[in-house]
Amino acid sequence: MKINKTTVIFLLLIIAVFSAESQPSSFSANIGMDFFNYEENYLDTGFSYNHLITAGLEASIGFDFALRTENAGTDAVPNVVPYFFIPLNIGLNFIFDSFYPTMLFGFGIAPVIRIPPDSTDTGRFYMGPYIKAGVRVKVQRLLNWFIEVQQDLLIGKPNWINTTTRAYTGINFSFSEK
Repeated sequence: MKINKTTVIFLLLIIAVFSAESQPSSFSANIGMDFFNYEENYLDTGFSYNHLITAGLEASIGFDFALRTENAGTDAVPNVVPYFFIPLNIGLNFIFDSFYPTMLFGFGIAPVIRIPPDSTDTGRFYMGPYIKAGVRVKVQRLLNWFIEVQQDLLIGKPNWINTTTRAYTGINFSFSEK
């Protein structure tokens, strides 16, 4: 897959915005499931960087790596093949910390690469908006446990309109108190 110059410049601008040290930042690590078109289930692991813009609003950029396997052989001669689903999430999270547990509502855009094991299919690129909701529970001064559900609307061949529901849990930690 070829990446054009506009995409690289856009990603560099996003990284520059997130790297400003004016506000505290946090990191999240997650594990969960992706349900692509409710036909394919992937085990998902991911990592994201969250940058506090102002009280109650953070910018977020995250990377996930999801995998599913399928037996393409027989019971006597198994041939397990992998399928990969690799989303990038770029968006905003609204944090409602006046409630306990802390509530989260977010939206953004998700470019996704889906790679099947078949060498005749080079994979697919999808992109579209997402919306998510979740809760964060403080378990330590700098550590939160979270649960999130995200719904993606992905545009791309062959169906052109694809959906992905993601459900995951993980930890959110920072190096300074907010």
